[in-house]
Amino acid sequence: MGNVKFWLIVSCLVIVAASLLYLRPVPKIQVELALQPTVTGSAVSLPWPSYGQGALAAQGYGQLQSHGQQKAVPIASVAKVITALAVLKEKPLQTGQSGPNITITSDDVAIYNDYYSRDGSVIKVIEGKQLSEYQALQALLIPSANNIADTLARWAFGSQEAYITYANKMVKDMGLGKTTVADASGFSPKSISSASDLAMLGLAAMDNLVITS
Repeated sequence: MGNVKFWLIVSCLVIVAASLLYLRPVPKIQVELALQPTVTGSAVSLPWPSYGQGALAAQGYGQLQSHGQQKAVPIASVAKVITALAVLKEKPLQTGQSGPNITITSDDVAIYNDYYSRDGSVIKVIEGKQLSEYQALQALLIPSANNIADTLARWAFGSQEAYITYANKMVKDMGLGKTTVADASGFSPKSISSASDLAMLGLAAMDNLVITS
């Protein structure tokens, strides 16, 4: 009988101890955050030329450095990057898509002949033939065809004038304050920009998967 009482007492003590452990307040947990190490270093001095202007930008960082007086100067065929971005905003494509077809008209042939007579960069077009939007963008950016720049602008916006209005608003919305668009091809010396603006334009183009694909 004494053993039964002993084990009964032991069992009660175990239950009480277990209850106390279960009901005890949970201690505060202290969390130590592992901070990323800080990398220190000195600024890099780039070997900029002693004349002109320049700028450096990188994806994810924006503009890093600029050099020289940032003034607007003719940008020639770099204007076609603006044309590509504007067309893709107005007529969006997904990567892998060809997009709608563009039928070459007599006006497009006349544009080709005009640029050809002025020794501009062109690709030959034939009335009635068709290019997909993606093929036209390739012709715009790879052989830098001036006539296709005008064809794309007229196809997407209805006229050169409508394109110019749209493109100038677009570059201002992008923060390119020293950029002015006078035509779709850049053949006009009135299409101008600065190095800093063009560095940021390059980042916008790199962010467009259709352009980089």
